[in-house]
Amino acid sequence: MNYPRRSMGVATLSEYAIYAFGGFDGAVSNAVEIYDPVGGTWYDPAAPMLTARERMGVAADDATGYIYVFGGGDGASALSVNEMWDDGCGCWFPKASMPAPRTNLAGAWLNGKAYAIGGMPTGGPAQASLFEYDPVGNNWTVRASMSVPRTDLTAVVTGGRILAIGGSDMGALGTKLGTVESYDPATDTWSFLGKMNVPRDMLAAAAGNGMVYAVGGEDNAGVGRPDLERGDPRFLPGTSFTFTITGQAAVVCAAVTVSNTALVAASGPCGPLSVASNPVSYSAVPPSTSFTAVKTQTPASPGIGQAVTYRIDVTNSG
Repeated sequence: MNYPRRSMGVATLSEYAIYAFGGFDGAVSNAVEIYDPVGGTWYDPAAPMLTARERMGVAADDATGYIYVFGGGDGASALSVNEMWDDGCGCWFPKASMPAPRTNLAGAWLNGKAYAIGGMPTGGPAQASLFEYDPVGNNWTVRASMSVPRTDLTAVVTGGRILAIGGSDMGALGTKLGTVESYDPATDTWSFLGKMNVPRDMLAAAAGNGMVYAVGGEDNAGVGRPDLERGDPRFLPGTSFTFTITGQAAVVCAAVTVSNTALVAASGPCGPLSVASNPVSYSAVPPSTSFTAVKTQTPASPGIGQAVTYRIDVTNSG
């Protein structure tokens, strides 16, 4: 970057540009830089943010080219200010402020709405709050709170849900959190999704190919972590996955629970035609107590030696 700094907000649009907002470079900054991955260069747009700040929430709407930057701190106080970056004109517009000041929060964009997750007011304590911003009405709505207050967390969107990952509850020992919670906007509810192996705050996370990756952060000993952890949030209780095996008649399929993993086994005279179209195991988060499997074969009445396709639908029964 052109300006060394920390505690900034970061967003992407169309996977062709990376935006860095504000942060701290000896003083709280309102600088904006954009990275062009094609040219491999950083450049400064004409307009800095209207309000200098760090540790803010950011949510990007790829469809419109708008990026919303909300909350954060100015070095003395938590802020509720909300600004919108318009990529078309390279300029900023003030928008409705959050219901309450928050710094050290996380931001997310889902289904046409921006979400401000957790954080803290000036001086603390950590908050479990969730604020939803509607850009059409330019207004905020208070949604269901997380089960655990957390600040310095990170958040990702995957599978139509928001995942709040790690952070600190700002307890007497400044306890770092390993827990992950999942928010369903359709029901306005949070559910526990599991734990990272290393509790930490000030981490980063990304989602890709259905998986979630948690990177770095600081642990309870105050040590920066090099850890990269991967989790799979797709197989919640009540959900299922499907795979197929192509083989000969009399293939036997079953699902069993072993160390929180559904194992779908194929046995019998599959022969050299035996092929599984996806991995034959799937971990459930949170841990499941039982899995059920339903097998459908095509054709229903195969002839001797005829190739048969078996579709196995495995459900996490909870």
